[in-house]
Amino acid sequence: MVRRGERPAVIGLDLGTTDIKAIAFDPDGQPVAQAQRPSGLARGADGAAELDPEAVARSAEDALAEVAAACRTARCAVRRIGMSAAMHSLIPVGPDGAALAPAMTWADSRAQSDADALWSSPEGPIIYARTGTPVHAMSPLAKLLWMRRARPDIFARAALFAGLKEWLWRRWFGEWVVELTLASATGLYNPVDGDWDTEALALAGVTPERLPRVVPTTYARSDLPPDGARRLGLEEGTLFVAGGSDGAMANLGVGALEGPRLALTIGTSLAIRLGVASLITNPDTRVFCYLVKPGRFVSGAASNSGGVALEWLYRQMLAGFNGASTPDGLSQALGQAASAQANGLIFLPYIAGERAPLWSGATRGGLIGLSIEHTAADVLRAGVEGVLFNAAWLVEQVVKGAATPEEVIATGGVFNSAWIGQVASDILGVPLVLAANVDASARGAALIADIAAGVRTWRQAEEWAGAALAESPRLEPRPVETARYRPRYLEFRRLAASLAVRSVPHVDEDRAAGGA
Repeated sequence: MVRRGERPAVIGLDLGTTDIKAIAFDPDGQPVAQAQRPSGLARGADGAAELDPEAVARSAEDALAEVAAACRTARCAVRRIGMSAAMHSLIPVGPDGAALAPAMTWADSRAQSDADALWSSPEGPIIYARTGTPVHAMSPLAKLLWMRRARPDIFARAALFAGLKEWLWRRWFGEWVVELTLASATGLYNPVDGDWDTEALALAGVTPERLPRVVPTTYARSDLPPDGARRLGLEEGTLFVAGGSDGAMANLGVGALEGPRLALTIGTSLAIRLGVASLITNPDTRVFCYLVKPGRFVSGAASNSGGVALEWLYRQMLAGFNGASTPDGLSQALGQAASAQANGLIFLPYIAGERAPLWSGATRGGLIGLSIEHTAADVLRAGVEGVLFNAAWLVEQVVKGAATPEEVIATGGVFNSAWIGQVASDILGVPLVLAANVDASARGAALIADIAAGVRTWRQAEEWAGAALAESPRLEPRPVETARYRPRYLEFRRLAASLAVRSVPHVDEDRAAGGA
């Protein structure tokens, strides 16, 4: 209950691959308190990228407890908690409810050969067309194929396969459920039929009984046991809401779920996401399309080639031998690159392989057009432009079949350099709102809790999120610069396409639609 002199608060809990973050917001959407814990990602030479489910749960609870304590100090009463989580995690769970292996995250690449084999088969493109999930090592479908082949003992012993958010929910409420957005991102769910996809399950070798029950994003419980409430520093009766994936919640958090806005995030990696009304797929670039609620999807594309490419350019190429650099050196170098010119230099940012648009782990990057006149600032400028050219390529693919966005909402650390936002607006030819410091996924998780509690409707939540960006800088494209970048963008596309010769499997449209 809210006591006299207290303000109500809602917490958005975001389970990230690298960090776990909890942020409390007051009714005006202002952050009251926040806490962050490392997720503990462990990588292996074989491509493993794993998390310990119990360690993630403890970190999430520690972050929640810290924020709850800070709210009490600030005279705020936590009434609701909404959840967000990274997509594509997979945990094999034994009959006793214990994890049989660590959680495989989206970054785990061990299933790549299994994904490649499926995509090259007649079934792969058909399943993609029905589920909206790209056939790639990141997806739980591919992970199950790998586990069935490489870890048959674990696969056979597993009574159930779940993700990290489902693991945490079961720890709190004793039930295995998965909300729509994460179910839709498994490659096992048919969003049009509203159920697990029979053919995908058969390929993976699982039955619906070995998967959590699918629930809406607004699914809620308020019966956390008293000992759990005490451990988290919460009052009994606090509402917990299942929420959504980090991508879907980020779009809700910046008002880009149902309106004419596109969200562009460039942190370590890069992603674009657009709210659409129906399932949209593209076998050429394998855009994703995940269900959020009936009649509303988030379509988009994810690239490996974000800030990691700029960090690599600075640390390995421009800052001296042995990767010599300073903690704020990249920020300073980007500042110098603001006034530089690429002078014909084109950077292909695929230093870590690529997901969309090339879908090849073997893809390699390059610097094309180097001359003795180029400076370090010119090279870094070309690096920024290369990342943004790649983003523009993805935008073109995602908006096919959808309304052209009226503006782009830019989030992620790369946009802390405002000039990069201006160049992005110029290249895309669309107005861009700089929201680099908005914790969009946590804010979206808080808003979904409000929706579940009846405090806001979906439309009110999106309108509020959009209005909250009113103070953020809005950059208009400069027509002269847009025209100047166009031929260089087309040359970038030509060079990038030459790096990865891909055969696009033919999609039998009747089979994809479930016909004979």
